Amino acid sequence: MISRREIIKGMLLVTSAMMVGCNPPDFTSEEDASTIGPPGKRTIRSFMDTVVPGAPTNHPDIDVVFYEPAYGFAKYRRILLLDLKKRSKRLFGNRQFSGLSYEQRAAVIKSGLRAGDMLRKLYSASIYVTQVTVFTGFYKTEESCSLIDFKAKFEPGAIKTSYSNFQEFAGRPITTDGNYH
Repeated sequence: MISRREIIKGMLLVTSAMMVGCNPPDFTSEEDASTIGPPGKRTIRSFMDTVVPGAPTNHPDIDVVFYEPAYGFAKYRRILLLDLKKRSKRLFGNRQFSGLSYEQRAAVIKSGLRAGDMLRKLYSASIYVTQVTVFTGFYKTEESCSLIDFKAKFEPGAIKTSYSNFQEFAGRPITTDGNYH
């Protein structure tokens, strides 16, 4: 008998294969190795500055959500970077998104939002992640964020996260020794 989990896993694999087949990326994996290093960082920071004008792009961790695998968005960064490069070249003859003016960068992003379903979702998610990162101060791992009244874990007066009298909040035990037999 096939479990429900195996059926769902199979459906996800088929759906993923169909998505890739229906929306094949039109760039090659060796096209640009710079999407990982500093040029890629400049592009991501330019993208963030275009989405949120005046974003503190000089902060060392502003783009952490695009690079840290734990946040889940890092695996899509390369596709975003290569598509930004392709659109910049096609629209303005310049492969460097970060070298475009603000208006040109905005036009490239708008073009991505008008693309096929897969890329539109990627651009929408990238914009959302950028806005959340900048407006909440998410990138400031050791600082507080006054916009959402969040106190950093090491800041004096931080929110209390544990209690010395935790038994007061626990339910009454059903048995005296914890065993039912």
